[in-house]
This record gives sequence, structure tokens and C-alpha cells, in this order.
Amino acid sequence: MSLSFKYIPLSFQTDQEEIKQLIINTLILKYFYVTYGKLEPLDKLIEGTQYGYNASAQDEGRNKFLRISDIKNGNVNWNKVPYCNCEDEKTYLLKSNDILIARTGGTTGKSFMISEPPKLSIYAGYLIRIRANENNNPNYIKLFLNSYAYWSQIVSLNEDNFRPRVNANSLKSLLVPICSSQNQLDAIKIAGGECIEGYDKLYKEIIQMEKCNDLEYEYQKAVLQVQKLKEAMILNAFMDKSDDEV
Repeated sequence: MSLSFKYIPLSFQTDQEEIKQLIINTLILKYFYVTYGKLEPLDKLIEGTQYGYNASAQDEGRNKFLRISDIKNGNVNWNKVPYCNCEDEKTYLLKSNDILIARTGGTTGKSFMISEPPKLSIYAGYLIRIRANENNNPNYIKLFLNSYAYWSQIVSLNEDNFRPRVNANSLKSLLVPICSSQNQLDAIKIAGGECIEGYDKLYKEIIQMEKCNDLEYEYQKAVLQVQKLKEAMILNAFMDKSDDEV
């Protein structure tokens, strides 16, 4: 079994800070993989997978009905989430630390962690829910789902598909770097910007990446300024020519 940690451009991912976090998460996972050399399918870290409930959204009802379109920029405005009346609440109820993954559309593979959902909230059919099992930290799984170690596998699954999609079985088969509960907690803290003793090599790689990112940003800014200067010079040249003709 092998795993790629290479950068992959994502069409829906343009925010530089979010891209930076993806890279940091990837460096962290690569560090633990190189250190311990263990990979397991995601299925070993979760209780299972569950497709969402199929129903039409309503203005009123018993259950808040979370859809892909209600998740915007990593947030949900529950006041604007519509309702439905679910006939099988036990199967579809959302809990804190549940993770929802888009299974089709332009954001296929994108994930969202639930935090304190309104009572009796459920989720729609184009989402897949996963829950960390008792031996694994849900935030470590979230870290994995927001890394290029994850996205490289999602992209590979969809190489021959005109419409990208994932299903429960393909999600469960994704490879995840495995480490102890304490290492998972350390990984989460490092991803959040905390300093943990014993990870000097990893911090050095993160600092080098941040410097490269800063240089890339300054380079792109300089290129943009040069382009604007060229456009201004061309515009001025045309204006001067027009004045001469008058």
C-alpha cells in the first residue's frame, strides 16, 4: 500500500489560507506516516458510513434538513436550513463531531464537521455521514479529510468520471496514516498552530513551507503589478496616438 502527499489543485479551493492549511495538514500526516509507516483504510477508524435521507425540503416540519447547499465556506446558518418530516430519525440524526462528505457535484469529497446541531436535525441524500469510533479522534479524521493525502485518493477515484462522485465503499477504502491516540492529539494541536515538544523536524518543514508560500505570494503580486504597468503603458500609448491624430 502506498499514499501520495503531493499537491493537487482543486477547482473550488482558491482561498490561500485554506490551501496553506491543507499543505500543513499534509506535512503532518506525511511526518507520522514516515515515522511509523502504518496505513489503514478509513473503515478502521470509523463506526461506519450512512447515506443521507431523501425527501423534499419544506418551510416547516419536525426535522431540520441539512443539504449540501446549506454548507457555505465551512459554516451553516441553521436559521436558514429548511425542514422535513423524517420517518427514521434514529438512522439520520446528527450529533456533534459527525462528519458529512459531499458525494456528488462540484464539491465532491468536501467535508464538514457538525458542531452542536439543533435538536432532531438530519441530513440530505447527497451527503454521507461518518463517525469516528471510540479509538480515534474525530478531529484527526477531519485533519485527514482536509489534506492532499485524502484529495489525491478522491481525484484518483474520479479520473475516468465525467461527473465526479464518491460512494460509501470507496470512502471506507481510503488509506489513512495511523498513529496512537496521543499522536493524533499532537497532530491536531500542531495543525491548530500549537507548539508541541519533540517535533522539531516537522516544525522546520512547516516553517520552510510558509516561507515558500510567502515568496510565492510576493512573486505573484510582483507579476500582477508588472502586468498592470504594461496595460497602463499600452493604454497611454493609444491615448497619445489618439491625441496626435486629433
